[in-house]
Amino acid sequence: MSNAIQWTKQIVAFPDAKAALKEMSYHRYSGTGFEVAVEIRKYADTLGIGTSMLEWWFDNATPDVLRTDLLTAGNTSWQEASISGHFDLIREGDSVRITRKKNAILNGILTRYVKPGAMRIADDDGIIMRNSDGSVVGYQSPIGMDVLDEGWPTGSCESIVVDSNFLEHRYQFIRTYKDSLGLKGLPHLKGGRAVVIIIRPNTVGVDEHQPPTFKNILVAPMPVKDNVSITVPHEWDGLPMRVRIVDMQGRVVMSVSDGDVSVGTSGPLSIPIDLSNGLYSVECVVGGESARTVVVVER
Repeated sequence: MSNAIQWTKQIVAFPDAKAALKEMSYHRYSGTGFEVAVEIRKYADTLGIGTSMLEWWFDNATPDVLRTDLLTAGNTSWQEASISGHFDLIREGDSVRITRKKNAILNGILTRYVKPGAMRIADDDGIIMRNSDGSVVGYQSPIGMDVLDEGWPTGSCESIVVDSNFLEHRYQFIRTYKDSLGLKGLPHLKGGRAVVIIIRPNTVGVDEHQPPTFKNILVAPMPVKDNVSITVPHEWDGLPMRVRIVDMQGRVVMSVSDGDVSVGTSGPLSIPIDLSNGLYSVECVVGGESARTVVVVER
């Protein structure tokens, strides 16, 4: 991991190698801090490629490590390789019974609800993903959230709370437009080791798209074809903005540099695109604040 940048620089020094490079993947070993992962992400951004933490070889592949790799290091994928420290092997005569330990249970809960192809849609202390079916999944371990703010969509909701004995408790509730105008306490959320919040937008006759905040941007109409029309918070008026579009493999397929586009008051930004059909993440950065959403391209 510590040599990832050095070795990649040697690779891209070869003719035509940089154009063929799609991702930086590395192993994360004991004693290597998350700061190294952050530097790898920054270097990968200069190449316009994704990063992934392929294998975590020792006994600390915790949900906190997963959060660090996804949120702080900005990785597009994550793999836990070793079962060491995650399972107990109990011998009973000639047979062996395998039980899961804490971290395996908590990581398994996350991967149960975040489906293949999901995209991360928020930059905060929780992991918030949008599945390809439109459902939004938020996850924290240990429990740190007790409210949903205006950045979350409306719709039918379910919370799964994992208690101290690793038992799951399910609660259903409705998030309305009125709830989305401010902080809304989560029902039945007291203590516990982890919580998963699932929201299925447009399932209770309400509009998912609320006035833009620092946590979301609006792209209309959907699906997009030849241009992306972006509406951003009014607080960003007149500020330079950086925009990039990332495909499902985490590759940056289009970017607009700082200063090349500014947020205006005359209406949504319209950015021409030339992309093949599929799902993409549109990411905007203004004045240190960032926001993203998922778009569907159908030409």
